[in-house]
Amino acid sequence: MLLNYFSLISVLIAIKLCYGDISDKQYATMPPLFHQDNYDQCMLLDDDALYCSFTYKVRSKTNGENGMWKIIQEVSSDKYNYRHDHLRHWICVPSTCPEINFHGKNHSEVQKDVEHCYNTKYSRYGLRGSIENFNCDNRSSKYPMDWLDIVVAMIFTLNVVVVVFGTFYEGTARFKSEEEYQKSTSKGWRRIVSAFSIPRNWHRLITVNITPDNEKLRSMQGIRFYTSLIVILAHTVLSAMMGPVANTKYVEMIPGTAVSVLLSNGCLIMSLFFFTSAFFVMYGLFSQFEKRELKLKDLVGAVISRYIRLTPCLLVMIAFSSTWFRHLGDGPIWSDFIDTQFIRCRKNWWTNLLYVNNFVDSTNMCLTHTWYMASDTQYFIIMLLIVWILKKNERLVWPILGSLFSIAVVATFLDNYVEDYEGLIVPLPEKLYLLKMVLHNNQWHHQSKSFQGNFIGSIVGLAFGYLFYKNRNKSPFNKNVMNQIIFHILVYGLGLGMAILPPVIIMNKETEHDIFWASLNVALGRTIFIIAIGSALFLTFFGVGWITKAILEWHPSYILARLSFSAYLVHTTIIYYRVASSRFPTYVSDFHLVYYWCGDVITSYILGLLMTLFVELPTSELQKMMIPTRSEKKE
Repeated sequence: MLLNYFSLISVLIAIKLCYGDISDKQYATMPPLFHQDNYDQCMLLDDDALYCSFTYKVRSKTNGENGMWKIIQEVSSDKYNYRHDHLRHWICVPSTCPEINFHGKNHSEVQKDVEHCYNTKYSRYGLRGSIENFNCDNRSSKYPMDWLDIVVAMIFTLNVVVVVFGTFYEGTARFKSEEEYQKSTSKGWRRIVSAFSIPRNWHRLITVNITPDNEKLRSMQGIRFYTSLIVILAHTVLSAMMGPVANTKYVEMIPGTAVSVLLSNGCLIMSLFFFTSAFFVMYGLFSQFEKRELKLKDLVGAVISRYIRLTPCLLVMIAFSSTWFRHLGDGPIWSDFIDTQFIRCRKNWWTNLLYVNNFVDSTNMCLTHTWYMASDTQYFIIMLLIVWILKKNERLVWPILGSLFSIAVVATFLDNYVEDYEGLIVPLPEKLYLLKMVLHNNQWHHQSKSFQGNFIGSIVGLAFGYLFYKNRNKSPFNKNVMNQIIFHILVYGLGLGMAILPPVIIMNKETEHDIFWASLNVALGRTIFIIAIGSALFLTFFGVGWITKAILEWHPSYILARLSFSAYLVHTTIIYYRVASSRFPTYVSDFHLVYYWCGDVITSYILGLLMTLFVELPTSELQKMMIPTRSEKKE
């Protein structure tokens, strides 16, 4: 009840702040910001098919008073609204402007004709304008099939054939004795073929190696899964607003609502991924090398193993986005998303494979969401070196980590202060459209996906990884009421509070931008959040957490966490396809966002399961053959 009351108040405040004295009736009189003619019907016109997209920048036809223009100006002057003087339209030229004879005319001549058509159309409102970003499609394909499409199709087909053969071969071997089965699947080419068996990989996927430490760390797997769900939710919400929207007022009223909190706090969620990675690097290396020396060659081996494990799945998505994805659909905004992705991947695929795409030509990044993989790989290498130093000088663990922590916080503050950025990335309607909030936002490039922007999560992860290593055989916390209260304060007080309060305050129009407080929020907001959540997770290792701990340790989440990598890789492709293939402006509501999210999650994990069984787990098995573990070397 309280939540519903808060939401109602937020909406009423947003309406007042966004529109001032403009009534709904006046708002409705403005020309449609987004308009799309029937694309498929237009494409049925054969040689007469011509479907054009453009931005029509309107202005007053006269210098005198114009009621319509006054409304447009007042609404557009607010940064929390769309630019309603920039109409984004997609039209079928033969039906919308039938007086135009476009045959034999070049691109610029058609643009002038469409501009004249629109000036005539809107002259009755006292408006005129100019056309920009003019693009047209007809029935002919812009990107016909080429040799790379054929090569990729052959490789994908070969993978399926090998999986089918491996499944059949390993499956028939199951009918033999245990000794014959091991002989048939554990040596030479037989082991290679068996590595692609679906039943065998399914068994590896669902088998949990139960050890005392694994049991204590089950909540870490749960946090990976639930964090992945939140990331997909954020991208689902973003996708609903990055294209044409039917009810533009919904987008213009999101400041201060749960949607704006979700979109503005992506860096907090991603810091949990960096936290868990660094945690396992610290705990894993200190445990593995507890009784022997950690050498540089071990670090090199770890980097090589990681590269071999991650890259094949990434390569599959790059190859798909560079070739067949563009052939799988069409629509009014298909070229704005899928064709653009195709061009970027053809140009910058190599930056992804070298894991430098987060800072090399990052405005033209192939598979934008893979910035995380690049940053995490770079952190992984740095963390290995830090752990190597700490292992040699264990008495200096806390001074070194404390120094790195202090440097990261101060550097983040100074970086934001010098650049004069906001306290967070505000999800403005114009920035949400066509992902300008991400690709063309200096603050996002400088803080959210940069190396320096997420370093604090890794440092805190190292600290808690070391704490667990030193206390894993102890029981430093009791399951008493006080510890349960502390746990819930950490999660739902500090953690959730740092996720909600700063966006609500910063996106309030009454709050003036102050560079000091904005920089302080950037430096300490993420820090407090990750320390609070990290401390709460640490308590769950020793039995504290009540219902939250039970949710984190829910058995299916442990298995689903293993699919999170593949699901993360494929989920934006699914979302892009849904948005790019839409035929008309999207109607957005809270219910529709949840509906889209459920579909995106289910589809992502189904395709992620296929990626895991067909690529990730076979690669993992082949990696063991190329780089044997210590126990295999002994044997």
